[in-house]
Amino acid sequence: MKLKSKEEKREEEKQRNILLNIIHESIAEYYCITKRCVFETSRKKDIIPRKQWFQYLAYTSKIKMSYSFIGAYYSDKTFKIYDHATVRHNVNYIKDSIELYKSFKKTKKDLKALINFKIENYKEHSKEVCAPCKFEVKKLSA
Repeated sequence: MKLKSKEEKREEEKQRNILLNIIHESIAEYYCITKRCVFETSRKKDIIPRKQWFQYLAYTSKIKMSYSFIGAYYSDKTFKIYDHATVRHNVNYIKDSIELYKSFKKTKKDLKALINFKIENYKEHSKEVCAPCKFEVKKLSA
């Protein structure tokens, strides 16, 4: 097993953070809210699904992210601690709901399409801005 250098680890973390920002923007756009509202700490019915979708999409992305990493990212935005168990619960809730409800399947399809569109735009933008950039954010699978 090849050990990664510090530079490779930094590059991976940069990719993860960019993807998380894209997911964050996409959820805000999908629900027609500001980015700040995605991470509200309320327990209202209309706010909770945003958090759960964010965590589900982050965990199921092609760039591997642990529950702890997603929780840490979330904690940085809300100043409230989200441990791996909270993230795992939210991911499993969305996963189960997708199997049960058509509306969740549609939401998943719509969000992934929006995220993939934003990733393509990001790639185009980064090519224009920094041509030698070797960075690549991977699309989410359907």
